[in-house]
Amino acid sequence: MKNANQTYVLVTPPSQEPIGDYDALKTHLRVDTDADDLLLQDYVKAARAYLEKIANVMLMEQTWELHLDCFSSVIEIRRRPLTVVESVGYYDSDNALQTLDPSSYHVDLNSFYPRIGLMSGQLWPTTAQRFGAVVVRFSGGWENPEQIDPIYIQALKLHVAHLYANREAVSADSMEKVPMGYDSLIATERRIPV
Repeated sequence: MKNANQTYVLVTPPSQEPIGDYDALKTHLRVDTDADDLLLQDYVKAARAYLEKIANVMLMEQTWELHLDCFSSVIEIRRRPLTVVESVGYYDSDNALQTLDPSSYHVDLNSFYPRIGLMSGQLWPTTAQRFGAVVVRFSGGWENPEQIDPIYIQALKLHVAHLYANREAVSADSMEKVPMGYDSLIATERRIPV
């Protein structure tokens, strides 16, 4: 059975942002004052959260839970890069949370989206008839900003520049997309379902 409902819950957010060198960011933005540093920090956080959501990436180390209504033949985790599956849990027929033995499943980190599958001869256990009967806890993201693909960093800078230059929802000036801008940078890192 294929899981139509996948709910992701952030357990531990990143402890740092992917752009920590605000002097380099301010040079990119042509800003020569410290007066907007807190505003820029907020924009970096917002740009990171947006990029992570639309590209299904974890830029900095963080922990998530994936809640599924039931087991499927293969569990696809639509977040990357994945570093570890901490646990695969499920609510049994008595509605008690159980944890699967890690030796009963394997994790594929080489696919575009990481996957969890059963080892040969294993069966998924029977779950309670409830929403979120399966809970997969996993961690991922890069340890430090220097490890992040430069495409993501440039996309973040473009997004922060846009937020900094356009602080209102509506502008009196005509706004056009920048050719080869943000969307072009991240397009190769997105998987569009067909």
